[in-house]
Amino acid sequence: MLSTIADHIKTHRHQLRQHALFIGSGVIIPPRDLSVQQLIADMAVEWAGEQVAGVPQELRADKALSLMAEAVPDHARRCRMLAQQLSDCRPAEGHIRLARMIKDGYFSTIFLAEPDRLLEEALQVHHLTPEKDYHHFVVGVDDAKTIRVGVEESSRMTIVKCCGDVNTKLLPLTGEEIAAAYADIHDIIAATFKIFTVIVAYEERDRPVLEHISRDGRRIFWINPVVPVGDQRHYDELKVESPTSVRYHRYQPQVTELLSARASSRHLICREAGTFNEFMARLHDRLTRRRRSERRRRDLTLLRGGPYRFLDRFDVEDAEFFFGREEDTRILIQMIESNQLVILFGRSGIGKTSLLCAGVMASLAEKSEEAGADEEGDLPWLGVYSRCLDDPTKSIKEATIAAVEDIGYEAEGLDEEGSLLEFIRSVHAVTNRRILIVMDQFEEYFARLGDHVRAQFMDGWTECLDAGLHYLHWAVGIREDFVGELHDLHSRIPSVMHSMYRLNAQHVPAQEAQPRTGQGRHRQASPEFRHPHRGRARGRIIGGP
Repeated sequence: MLSTIADHIKTHRHQLRQHALFIGSGVIIPPRDLSVQQLIADMAVEWAGEQVAGVPQELRADKALSLMAEAVPDHARRCRMLAQQLSDCRPAEGHIRLARMIKDGYFSTIFLAEPDRLLEEALQVHHLTPEKDYHHFVVGVDDAKTIRVGVEESSRMTIVKCCGDVNTKLLPLTGEEIAAAYADIHDIIAATFKIFTVIVAYEERDRPVLEHISRDGRRIFWINPVVPVGDQRHYDELKVESPTSVRYHRYQPQVTELLSARASSRHLICREAGTFNEFMARLHDRLTRRRRSERRRRDLTLLRGGPYRFLDRFDVEDAEFFFGREEDTRILIQMIESNQLVILFGRSGIGKTSLLCAGVMASLAEKSEEAGADEEGDLPWLGVYSRCLDDPTKSIKEATIAAVEDIGYEAEGLDEEGSLLEFIRSVHAVTNRRILIVMDQFEEYFARLGDHVRAQFMDGWTECLDAGLHYLHWAVGIREDFVGELHDLHSRIPSVMHSMYRLNAQHVPAQEAQPRTGQGRHRQASPEFRHPHRGRARGRIIGGP
């Protein structure tokens, strides 16, 4: 998901109104490491004192805010009290990173629920000041017409403060006051957030904004440590079955309804990767460094012989140059989606690894990122490439952790010390994705491993297969001369040879063995060169669903 967001923002750098950013009240502010929502709540509870002493803990903040709003109608006084709470606060890492991205032209429209001035302080470091260098509007101080012109018609970057501003002496406290502020700019929110939208650091204080965001529009990306849950029964079951995971989930039907309406239920970055600071840091890194895949593609086109890799494999990042196996890729994906275990075999050097990586894994990754429909049960994919090496279990776990981190999740929630089954279950709990584990060059299992390691892995692997997890799939690549060895696994894995695909060589005439136009200047391949014939499957299904 992070790469999708970064690619869009990078593509539209220095362009106005191509994407919108909403930053809620959940930003954690140093040095006390509390959110704006919590700071305001603490301020109200401290002010209320004995008036809320007998109120249940979960209701105390709302009661204190209600009492304070009634007793202190003067917004200037409210702001002075909040300013005292913020006196030792400083911009968070996320503010600093976002300010750099704003300076570099990556964001033009930002709506803030924070009443503090921390982002403005971070922008000041880059000599960007309100009104002089960008529009700075405060809802309730600036009229809606002025804000609309700035957001929709101006050629300058715009920040809209939705829930007050300590410097302009406006601070709504209760849910009713905050709802009224958002209602004032209903039309602006509805129009602005129809485009590509990123919502970060949402908290319960920000709930009123959801009803004003249009259900008709482009994708929304939800960045939050907490995974929203829309089904009350599912949430109650989660509390019983996995109490430790409840802190990463919250019953938020309004959120799930919005995401579903915008075909964005899968566009989530959660847990540690979904915090404001971590997300902004990673996004900034993605935008300001050249991606590894771009470097590899550039170098590849400069190689003598161009995009042809001969006996070297194509990786996921080389998918742009991998062609000729489209039908093999389609068939293999269809088999994987329909079966728990699929075996791909063929002679050495035929292209099994390239098909698995640049064909299958790359296609599933693209399908997951670009999917616009939100069909029930159609989860995005997490592709994991591994080999047996000296310890298959260790290799699978390490490769999975790398894959999880690459799509923007933190690995600290994964059960690395548990069994392979427990580990995979924790991966699904963190990512909510279908998991494809590719075990390539599986002949290593028979030729490289000792009896103890082999038996240990087989116990863990069969436990995973026997569990029948609907979201877990395995694709095994093996040399043709080792296929017979698979028969020895039949007693432990009865389905081991049920769904097999044989990859064959492809031969085409010399006139067809030429690179695509536009891929650089390359010599014509010799007649003996075995070149993929685009779109023609040369494999054979053995068994099947």
